[in-house]
Amino acid sequence: MGRIQDRYQENQALTHYDDLGLPAGASEQEIREAYLNLLRLLHPDLQDAPSLKRFADFQMKRVSRAYAVLADRDRRLRYDAELAQGGGEPDSPVALQRRAGSVSVALALAAGAALPGARVVLQAGLLGFVGYGLSLTLFVVALRGLGTARTGAYFSLAPFLGAAFAVALGAPLTVPLLAAGALMAVGVWLHLTERHEHLHRHAATRHEHPHVHDEHHRHDHAPGQATDEPHSHAHVHEPLRHAHAHYPDVHHRHEH
Repeated sequence: MGRIQDRYQENQALTHYDDLGLPAGASEQEIREAYLNLLRLLHPDLQDAPSLKRFADFQMKRVSRAYAVLADRDRRLRYDAELAQGGGEPDSPVALQRRAGSVSVALALAAGAALPGARVVLQAGLLGFVGYGLSLTLFVVALRGLGTARTGAYFSLAPFLGAAFAVALGAPLTVPLLAAGALMAVGVWLHLTERHEHLHRHAATRHEHPHVHDEHHRHDHAPGQATDEPHSHAHVHEPLRHAHAHYPDVHHRHEH
């Protein structure tokens, strides 16, 4: 239980996918299995300490709410579309953050603050588009293709990119900054070079993502479907058991 608690506290569960510990491109079967597994792990009757019971009850509500959205195909499509636009459910943390910005501006105007010039507004809007809107969209795309752990590791480089720009603009280059950057670079290198090989099983699943016809994509195309590679369309993966060099991506979500 402690491992599950730590994971939730670290992730802060920004989306329903985070609540279930899944990437945004998870299949219906993966969503159902994750939901059932979390219900068993988080059941309050299995926790001894009162604090763990309260935590489990709180997370059970989050997990149930996430499953209610993601298990419904129409609601999930709407939710994914909102996520891509930087939103989500009306009371999700991301959506609340968006409304918080509007409220802050309204309070500032009510307190007598004046709107800045058009140039400053345009610059702030461009910065928000790149730093928030585009970043969040790429984050969702990365979750689908790379998984939660890799996406989190790669996006944690953002502060170091900011530090690099600051140094380029004249900020001091300190020894702690260099040491932290070196450690982060080693971590990313380990992620990028990770490859292992063992016998593993792929469950049958149906999803859509850009792909080429490799060992995992042996399917026919309907008349009129694009055949140039890479291409994207809904396709079915038959059950498969094999061994090859791989890393944890959208097709390799198995335990070791």
